[in-house]
Amino acid sequence: SAEKEMRVKQREMFWSVLEGFSQDELARYMRFVTGSSRINKTMTTHSVNFEATPNLIPVAHTCSNGIDIGTY
Repeated sequence: SAEKEMRVKQREMFWSVLEGFSQDELARYMRFVTGSSRINKTMTTHSVNFEATPNLIPVAHTCSNGIDIGTY
């Protein structure tokens, strides 16, 4: 479906952007998503949710180590 294709494209773009981040940018991303710029032993993962909401600014959920990203 068109929605599924859009989400696949979103994921690909998201990971492409993260792969291009410097160490400082990655630390800032982690701080935004988790509240900490470093990964500790209790932080095993974080979730990335791609929402169908157009132009939704990224919303971090630091308690659950997650981020919601809208469609662009």
